[in-house]
Amino acid sequence: MNYNEIFSLVVQHSFIHILLALVATLDMELKQLDVKTFFLHGKLEEDILMQQLEGFKVEGNEILVCRLKRSLSGRKQTPRQWYKRFNEFIVSHGYIKSPYDSCVYHSKVEDGSRIYLLLYMDNMLIASQNLLAIQKLKSLLSSEFKMKDMRVVEKILGMEIKRD
Repeated sequence: MNYNEIFSLVVQHSFIHILLALVATLDMELKQLDVKTFFLHGKLEEDILMQQLEGFKVEGNEILVCRLKRSLSGRKQTPRQWYKRFNEFIVSHGYIKSPYDSCVYHSKVEDGSRIYLLLYMDNMLIASQNLLAIQKLKSLLSSEFKMKDMRVVEKILGMEIKRD
């Protein structure tokens, strides 16, 4: 791990701790979502060509290559393209990106409370005192990305979460 990766983990863990402290102090609801095949959501900005995969070559056209339309897992552009797509989507729906961490978003809810979204790779934490706002955000996200609702948050980045 290089310095930037370590720094990113420290910052990310710090914001998770801050969010968990807010949840506990303000008795907020906390939900977790997982984006299915997140790497396919990123749109490529450059042409990437690849050889045809073994078993998929068409006889007589073995020398042809494939042009990728979406990111693939393992490509260095994949996380960046996913983040750009997610950021563009969530900001276009009125969420504000934190100036302190580019993976933390927030918005004011109709009743005056706030809703927070923390993105970490293909997982998200959503916190708010307004359960209806959380449901609306989950629906909004599910309309754009294939999501798995993890419902009760039990574990985040190796930390166990227990609520009483």
